Formats: sequence, C-alpha cells, structure tokens
Amino acid sequence: MSIRLTYCLFSILVGSSCLFGQGDPTELDSVVVNQRTSILNTPVSIDKIRLERRLATDVGQLMSLFTGVQTKSYGGLGGMKTVTFRSLGAGHVSVVSDHFALSLTQSGQADLGQIPIDFINNLLLVGYDPISINYPIHSKLAGQIIAMETRHLTKVEKFEANIGTQLGSFGQLDAHAFVSRRFSKWQVAASLKGRRFDGNYPFTYMNGQTKTKTSRTNGDLVDAFGTASVSYFISPKQKLHATYSGAYYNKGLPGAVVFYNETANQRLFGNNHLITLRHLGSSKRFIGSSGVSFQQSELNYVDSNYFNTMGYLHSRFISQESTGNSQWRYHSPSDSLFVLLGGGVRYEQLFSDVFSTPPTRFSTDLISSIKWLWKGDFSAQLGFQDIQDIRPHQTKRTTVLLPSCEWKIFKKGLSFIAGYRYTVRQPSFNELYYNQVGNDKLVPEKAQLAYTTFGYYKEFGNETRWSYQGAVQPFYVHAIDKILAIPTKNLFIWSIQNIGKSDAYGTEVRQLVSYRKNRFTTSFRLQYTFQYTLDLSDPNSSTYRDVLSYSPLHAGTAELNAEFSNWGASLLLTYQGERYALNQNIPSNLLEDFVLLDLSFFYKLSWRDHQLTTRLAINNLTNNYYSYIRYFLMPGTNIAFRLSYDF
Repeated sequence: MSIRLTYCLFSILVGSSCLFGQGDPTELDSVVVNQRTSILNTPVSIDKIRLERRLATDVGQLMSLFTGVQTKSYGGLGGMKTVTFRSLGAGHVSVVSDHFALSLTQSGQADLGQIPIDFINNLLLVGYDPISINYPIHSKLAGQIIAMETRHLTKVEKFEANIGTQLGSFGQLDAHAFVSRRFSKWQVAASLKGRRFDGNYPFTYMNGQTKTKTSRTNGDLVDAFGTASVSYFISPKQKLHATYSGAYYNKGLPGAVVFYNETANQRLFGNNHLITLRHLGSSKRFIGSSGVSFQQSELNYVDSNYFNTMGYLHSRFISQESTGNSQWRYHSPSDSLFVLLGGGVRYEQLFSDVFSTPPTRFSTDLISSIKWLWKGDFSAQLGFQDIQDIRPHQTKRTTVLLPSCEWKIFKKGLSFIAGYRYTVRQPSFNELYYNQVGNDKLVPEKAQLAYTTFGYYKEFGNETRWSYQGAVQPFYVHAIDKILAIPTKNLFIWSIQNIGKSDAYGTEVRQLVSYRKNRFTTSFRLQYTFQYTLDLSDPNSSTYRDVLSYSPLHAGTAELNAEFSNWGASLLLTYQGERYALNQNIPSNLLEDFVLLDLSFFYKLSWRDHQLTTRLAINNLTNNYYSYIRYFLMPGTNIAFRLSYDF
C-alpha cells in the first residue's frame, strides 16, 4: 500500500473522531428519517425469523425471496451463486456485510454461495437509500445493494452465545458457534462455522427420447468461516468497531453435463481475509461514519484434464483491496431536511504469474445527498467517480457523474414513489484478463433505471388482527456497452464482450396478508416479477430484439406460514419461467420453467432463559430435476435437520 493511501485512510478516521469529540451529543443512530410502516419501506428486508425458516446454509439460497432478483446457481450446496437485478449484471450489485463491501476486485461479483447465514440478523435489498451512513459510498452508487447485518453488531447486556449443527442429504454436515461478551465499555464477539458436503446427488436427463438416470460427480466441498470483532464504546455518542474475518474453501467443480459427458476433475480452492475498522459518532445536528478496510483473496483453479506441456492447468490469482470511506449527515432542528456529504478511496491490485505488471485500479468516490420532508419525501443524490485503470498494456481513466432522485407520497395508507438512477460499472479483472475469456478492450457498462411504485396498507378487525400490504412497481432499464460472456469461436470457447444496448421492461408485485390471535399467527406472502429484456445492439443482427440470455419473463414465490405457541410450519413455492441459454432465441436454446415446493417445521423449547430449537426441512418435494444455468443440474428431493441452542 502506498504511503499516500495509508496517510489518506488514517486521516479519515482521525478527522471523524475529532469532529464528534465535542458538542451536545445525541444517542448514536438516534436520527430517524421515516417511521411509516409499509411494504414499500427501503430497504426491503428478510428478518431473522424468515431466514431461519428456510434452513438455508448460504445467502444465495435466499435470494429468490426478493422481487426483481434473478439467481444464477451452478449447483447445490457449495455451487457458485450470483444474482442480477432487473437485468443489470452482477457487477451492478454490491454485497455489504456489517457496513463494509465485500471485495469485487477479481470476479466483479460476490459468490453468495460462500456466505453463511447462521450469524445474520437481517438481510436487506437496498435500491436507493441516499442519506444512510450504513453503506460505503461506492456501494450506494452501484445499481443495488445486498446488505447483511450480523450478530457482531448487536449490543449485548452481558453475555450471549449460540451453538448449532445441521445435517442433510448427500453428506451435508455443518456446525457453527457464536459468543459475545460485554466488559464495561468493551464488547468482544467471535463466530465460527464449518461445512462439508459430498455433493454427488442423482439426477435425470432426457437423451433424445430416452430418460437416463445418473449422479453428479466431483461435487464435494469443505470450507470454514470465522470472524472476531471488538467494539469500544467511547461514550454514548461514539463507538469504534474492528473486525477480522477469514475463510477457507476447497471444492470440486462438477462441470456442465454437455452432450451427456459428466467427466470433471476441476478443483477450486483458496482463502479470503478481511480486516475492518469503523468509527461511528453523533453530535447535536450531525451523525457520521468513517471506516477503513483491507481485503485479500487467493483463488486457485486446477484442471487435471487440461492438456498442455505441464500435463495440467493451475491458475493462481491473489487480489488485494484497500478502502477508506467517510460520510457525514446533517439534520435540521425540525427533522425535515437532511444533507449528506462523503468521500472514499479504493486501491485494487491483482497478482498472478501471467502478469509481468499487476493490474492496478485506483478509485475516488464522492457523494452529496439531500432529503426534504415537505408534502412527501423528496431525495436526490449526486455521485462522482474517478477511476484510474492501469492495465498491462495501457492505462485508462474514467470520470463519471451519477445522478439519482426519488419522490415519495404517503396518504391514508396509499403510497406513491417515482425514481430515477444512473449507474456505471467497471469491467472486473476476470473479465479483462482471465485465461481465454478475458478481453482487455472492454469499456464500462452504463445503465439508466426509472421506476414507479403504487402501494396500499390497511389493518382490519378488533385489536388489529388482520393486516394487508401490497405494492406494484413498474420499471424500465436501458443499458449500453453491456458486458456478457458469449461463445465467440464455438460452444466451448467463450469470451467477454460489450454487446451494445439492451432494454428491460418489467413489473414487480409484492402482497402480504397476515392474521394474529392470541398465540396463533399466520401469513401469506406473494411475490412476482415480470421482466422483458431485449437485445438492441445491432439492427442487422439475427438476435436483434431477442430476449437476453438467462432473463426469465416470469418468476415469483408464494409463502405460507403458520405458528402456534412453540410450533410452526412454512410452505414455500418457487417458480422460475422459461428463459434462453443464449441470446439467440431458438428452441434448442430454451430452458424449461420449473416449480419447487419446500416444506419446513420447527419446535422451540425454553428453559431458564435458554432456548433449544429444532427445525426440519423437506426441499423440492416433487423431486423436480431443474437447472438455473444450462447443464448445471440442481438436486432433487433433499432433507435438512437443524438443532440450535441459545444461552
């Protein structure tokens, strides 16, 4: 790390601490912008209760519970999982954990299959939250944020702990533990999770008119995740929070079932490290957050079947990212006007034997935002990004302005929202340099997003037994220089290209009905996304106005939950519509739609302020053989059992 960057990051923290060291302070996080209760609230969240119902072992398995999100999964447990939002690529999505973005230096997309959910209290989908200080500036300038709030941020009175284990089909076994302890002004916490999975599940495919049964091979997984955190409460108005997180993984890559060839000997192994330090403080009219982080990721890809002079292929990459970020928010005495200013820097490098000079990227992010509560809520955000991209054979500099705005009106249970966003994403280092698929001529991908939302909220009955929340959100996305992987020579040799332009039209629908009486509660939640994404790159191309690959027209979930006393059950229906594996919309590229049914039960036993919880889930009840990505088949019926103890 350069001396200049080190000094800059240190100054961010020291300056923040000095700013909030005096004055008439208020309690931390005491500034509340909007307390209206609505399904429209930004961000859209999945709380701890809904997270636990699914018995998922990674965040990627939960993303279908959000509207507008399309999941790409390359297998079951351990398989890579990424998401796109409203046809925008995964590079437009920033994944944030406890206020720090997970590095996208190499791949440009976080693997949600490598993020456990056991320690998450809240999972959020954030589209636009301009005056929040909880997300880094470059994340707020991205198209979408997937944010996780873990137990490491929860303030405890004295002591909290949790241990648990989960068993499942196809050799699944994992265990986790969490402990948090308060000592006067200090709080320390630690979490640890390990997983193993055989992964060789059976599946069925059609070979012409013949149905063939076989099993997936090379699907094993071993990984471990750990986090240690320390919080120091300087005063009721100031807090320092430091964390270290590490992960290790070693897994087989099952490969695609192409032309019924299931041989695969590829492996992926590596490790990740993340160190963070954040200062949070408030004074009479200000609240601010400053933080620094360092991340390093090592990735090793080995293919024993690759024929070269060595007799095999071994690609090793090490990526590093250093960041600094500081944001300050002012609120008027009447709490009707909020103003936010902030700045951040990022320094990224990628190391490999294939580079004589490591690719380097230095980014500066600035933001100014305003929120005015008068005859509705009006907010506007202006971002500035300056990126110096030092590539092995050339240096590029990009400077962009990123405007966004939104207007909300709430009246007697009715809601209306209209918004606009402009986002730009840089090509990742993988897209620029990785093996045969890389293309160092790529330019940034730009997108404009416009949306409106119509919502309604109503409570019924004595003692508010019934409630209804509903929202309909039409949207339009226009993208240019869209970055996609396409076959440029044959089916097996792909490369990354800027394909040109695309338009996406769609509507999201969210409905929730709930009922409560005494110790009995039940709810029904319906979520649906319609999305029509067209390739507008070349009017003379055979794919002009064809639907882009892996963009289903229809997707959605229906969720029914019931709880009585210490018992509960949940039924989840997931639907994924037809989509094309390639931009050429011909029958041979069409992937079938599928419906999944997942059923789960729980029982809680309380004893002396301690709680033992057992959960059982039966996933894919109809034993449907399906795939999100062509030739990467998913598991049929499988069972999971979890036992956890809180004390």
